[in-house]
Amino acid sequence: MIVSRRASARLSTLTVALLLAGCVTAPQTPVTINLVSLNDFHGNLEPSRYVLKGADGKDQVMRAGGAEAVAAALQAWRKQDKELLLVSTGDIVGASPALSSLWADEPTIEVMNMLNLRASAVGNHEFDGGRKELLRQQNGGCDSPHPTKACKFTPTFGGAKFTYLGANVIDKVTGKPIIPGFTIETVKGIKVGLIGVVLRDTPNMVVASGIAGLTFGD
Repeated sequence: MIVSRRASARLSTLTVALLLAGCVTAPQTPVTINLVSLNDFHGNLEPSRYVLKGADGKDQVMRAGGAEAVAAALQAWRKQDKELLLVSTGDIVGASPALSSLWADEPTIEVMNMLNLRASAVGNHEFDGGRKELLRQQNGGCDSPHPTKACKFTPTFGGAKFTYLGANVIDKVTGKPIIPGFTIETVKGIKVGLIGVVLRDTPNMVVASGIAGLTFGD
């Protein structure tokens, strides 16, 4: 299960459990499945700048993080396991730097596609733009609450190749989830079930317009 929860004052860090269903022909030996999870990327495509106090009292400036660092780590790990499964526990976008937010976070979605992210639970920040924008980020297209930003990065936007998951994000009218609650990936011949949920107190962290018509279950 991919669960978004609060870290400090923000929703994010993770609890992950995999539901493994047997394949048609059971493996003759144990199979190792490597899972890598990220959270709270927040559109930080470039490294962040940090100032540290040195032992001599002088400030030391360092840069860390960003898409290149994530990509390099994944490249190294995939040399060891080409079927490594990359997932996220949410807040991939939202509260993003200008490099992503000026284009309605489409650059970040495209980067996650390039990294071969397979699934992501929704975090509270996935609702910053409301249901319509969340579904556009999933499915693509230019019909956005942010018409001056959408489809300006590229003429068309194909959406996320990974699956947003939110088993407890319920439409008040239909009583059904607005996005899939689970997805199944096949890794090394094993079916891996991924279930995504978000904290039920998400309404306390998102503007009312972002969650209009939605309820958040247990």
